[in-house]
This record gives sequence, C-alpha cells and structure tokens, in this order.
Amino acid sequence: MIKIAKNVAIDSDEYNFVVKERIKKRDKEEYYWKAVAYHRRLEDAVESCYDSMSKAEIKKKDLTLKQAIKELKSIRREIIENTRTDR
Repeated sequence: MIKIAKNVAIDSDEYNFVVKERIKKRDKEEYYWKAVAYHRRLEDAVESCYDSMSKAEIKKKDLTLKQAIKELKSIRREIIENTRTDR
C-alpha cells in the first residue's frame, strides 16, 4: 500500500489501483480502510487522491479564492512529499 496522506492510500489488486480512505469505526477507536475508487493507472489514482483531498478540505472550511489556492498547493506538496522515492 502507498500512503498518500494520513487518511488516504493507494493499494492494488490484480486488475486496478485502489484508492482507499481510512474510516473510523462508529463508537470505537478503531479504523478500517474503505475502497473509494478504482483506476487502471497509478497516475490516475494519485490524481484521484488529490481531487478527493482537495474537495474535502474546501468543503470543511469557508475560504477565499486565495486561501483555497494556498490549501490546494499544500495538499499537492503533501502528496509529493509522501510519495518521494529519494528517501
């Protein structure tokens, strides 16, 4: 599994790359990974992670356009840092 962010990862099966979100179990301190999207190419899966993380961030805050752009850049930077191969 490729960790993209704290609550987002990419896994794979024999057919696809699977975008998964970490979900907290109701009334418990336990978590599980839920499949939310399937992609044939890894690049598409990474872009899907960026899209869903961006939408979630914008949905939970009232932002100006300038603030939203700053948040989106921050999300892209987080994805790049978490997927670097030079570590």
